[in-house]
Amino acid sequence: MELKAFEHLAEPREQGAIITVPDGTKIIEKGAYAGRDDIARVVIPEGVVEIGDEAFIFCDKLVSVTLPSTLKKIGKSAFQECVNLEVITLPEGLEEIGFAAFCNCLSLRIESIPQGVKIDELAFHHTKTKKENTK
Repeated sequence: MELKAFEHLAEPREQGAIITVPDGTKIIEKGAYAGRDDIARVVIPEGVVEIGDEAFIFCDKLVSVTLPSTLKKIGKSAFQECVNLEVITLPEGLEEIGFAAFCNCLSLRIESIPQGVKIDELAFHHTKTKKENTK
């Protein structure tokens, strides 16, 4: 049975919370953590292959996300409007970054984007990241 992360699986809400997506999760569903203003850091475990559309949209206190090497797809608007997001390292096996995935993540600077990743329009719009940072 494939596990999927939904908001009701998240830990209790405390300001500055560190959310660890449950082990065994393969897909973080659309909107799973959307609008959570209590999350400061997210740890996504090995085995997760997809972050769904709008999974973390409007998590305006989110600063750091740890991604697994197994991740293949970041869905559209997955981290849109996470205005304080600064730290995220894209794994080498990543295949796709969806439309507006990091749009308006004003503090985000990704230094290196793995070669061959399909990057949809506006993925890094209004960030400090340049699409040219591809390896």
